Amino acid sequence: MRSAAVQQFYSHNDKAFQRLLMMGFAVVAAIWMVEEMTGLVATFDRVGYSATIVVTCFCVVLSRIFNKTSLAKAIIFIHIAIYLMSLAVFSFILAANQGSIYPLASTLQWMPIVYIVAFLFLAKRIAVISAIGIYCLLIIMLAISYTELFPVNNTELRVLMINMVLSHGIYIFCMFSVIKLKRTFRESEERALQLEQAANVDGLLGIANRRFMQKKLDEYVSEEEPIVVLVIDVDHFKSINDTYGHLVGDDVLRAVVKCMQNMLRPDDVIGRWGGEEFLVLARNTDRKGALTLAERIRKSVENQNFEDVGRVTVSIGVAGNEPNTTVAQVFADADGALYQAKQLGRNRVEIVEE
Repeated sequence: MRSAAVQQFYSHNDKAFQRLLMMGFAVVAAIWMVEEMTGLVATFDRVGYSATIVVTCFCVVLSRIFNKTSLAKAIIFIHIAIYLMSLAVFSFILAANQGSIYPLASTLQWMPIVYIVAFLFLAKRIAVISAIGIYCLLIIMLAISYTELFPVNNTELRVLMINMVLSHGIYIFCMFSVIKLKRTFRESEERALQLEQAANVDGLLGIANRRFMQKKLDEYVSEEEPIVVLVIDVDHFKSINDTYGHLVGDDVLRAVVKCMQNMLRPDDVIGRWGGEEFLVLARNTDRKGALTLAERIRKSVENQNFEDVGRVTVSIGVAGNEPNTTVAQVFADADGALYQAKQLGRNRVEIVEE
C-alpha cells in the first residue's frame, strides 16, 4: 500500500518534469524566433538555443520512452547550468566592453530556471550545492566589476549586477522553502499511509483486520456485487496455545495465513475476523467456484507440516449474497455453515443450501 502511494507521487513528479520540458522547448523556440526577427540574437545564442532544443528533445525521449527520468533530469540541469552561466559570463563581458545591457539582462531573468530545476527535480543536497555554487559565481562576477582586474565604469551595469545578486538570493531562499514543503508533504503522506495501514492491517499477521473486512463487506453488499463469503476457523486452536504456548500459536497462524494466501485469486480479499477466525471475500465466482476455492484452502492447510505442532486443519463455512440481502444475513449464513462444519467433525467445508 505504501509503495504504491510513493510510486504514484513520483509518477506525478515525472509527468510535471516532462510537461516542463515541453514548455521549455516551446519557449526557447519562441525566443529564438523573436530575437532572429529583431536582429538581437548573437552567434553564441544561436548555438545555445539549438543545443537546448536538441537536449530538451533528447530528455523527453529519455523520460517518456525509456523511463530514465532521473538521468534526464541530471542532463537537462547540467545543460541549463553550463549554458546560462557561460551566457552570463559572455554577456557580462559584452556589456562591460560594448555597453550592451540587453544580453546580460535577458540572461539574468532566465537564470532562476536553474534553481527551479535543481530544487524541484534533483536531490536536496545536490540542489543546494548547485544553487550556492551558481550564486557564488554571480557574486564573483559582481566583485570583479569593482576591481582593477576587470573594471566596469557603466553605472547601469553595476546596479543591474547588484539587483541580480540580491534577487537571486531571494530566489534561492524561496526555492529552498519549496523543497522543505515538498519534503514535509512526502513525510505527511507517509505518516498518513502508516496510520491507514495501522487502522486496516492486523499487526500480527500483516493481512486486513476486522475493520477493513467489515468495510469491504458493506461495500460489496451495498453495491449488490455478487460475492461469496468464506468464514474460516482453525480447528482446536485453543489446545495448540495451551499445549505449545502463544508464541507457537502465533507462528501457526502465520503459516495458516500463508497457506490460504497461496490458494487465493488476485481479486480475493482475506482478513482476520478475530482470534483464529478468518474471512475471505471472493468476487466473480459461483457456488461451484466457491466450493472449489474453499476446498483448495482446506487441503492446503491440511497438507502443510507445521513446525512443533505437526498437523493443523481448518473448518470453512461458505455463503453468497443474494439480491436484497443484508451484510448481517450474509455473514450469519456463512457463520452458520461454519458451525455446521464443526458439528460434522471439523476439517471440512459446508455451504448454505440454496
